[in-house]
Amino acid sequence: MDRPIGGRPWPERAIALLLVVSLGVMTRVASDRRPVPHPPPLPLPMRVHTVPLPDSVWQVLLRDGHSTGRPDAGDTLVVFCDYECPACGSMMPLLDSLLAGQHPVVVLHRHFPLPNHRYAFEKAVAVECVARVGRMAEGQAMMYEQGGVPVEPVHLATRLGIDPEMMDDCWQRGEARLAVERDLALALALELRGTPSVFFAGSQWSHFPDLAQLLELVRTGG
Repeated sequence: MDRPIGGRPWPERAIALLLVVSLGVMTRVASDRRPVPHPPPLPLPMRVHTVPLPDSVWQVLLRDGHSTGRPDAGDTLVVFCDYECPACGSMMPLLDSLLAGQHPVVVLHRHFPLPNHRYAFEKAVAVECVARVGRMAEGQAMMYEQGGVPVEPVHLATRLGIDPEMMDDCWQRGEARLAVERDLALALALELRGTPSVFFAGSQWSHFPDLAQLLELVRTGG
């Protein structure tokens, strides 16, 4: 007769251990067969909704501002921007991609400095000044880069290689400020709710889209 091990014969103990091990293996296999959770899909970009404008309003939108793009373009994209607006800064590379693709569109830049952004009006004046000597894109990039800090016109001119006296003269004479005030008055008259505010081919867009939607809207006429 075999001696008991731990109070039980060793065959019974071996069978008990085997059952425990088997139960553990079965539990692990079952857990391995459970579906692996996947992260939820990213939300699709919100589609742009368009609202047609009266022709008289569209003509007022096209009357002023500074344009970039093909001069022979049949359609115009009008954007009202604030240079302390992060979304506006993120929009600029998309506009660059649009124009780099030689799409038949012109981008018309207008100012909408928001009242809660302390230096936004000054930044718009600075961009207005450098735009008059053909350096708008560089001026816009610098204003977005600086964020919420005051403008130093002479320093800006030096960085852009512009005559500091010319820059100071533009800053002091007031014509650039009047241009910004004109755009601001138009934005308020249109009851724009924020920046960027976008218009294309006679309609107002609900928001600025991602690059894929932007190219599609331009290609199909918005």
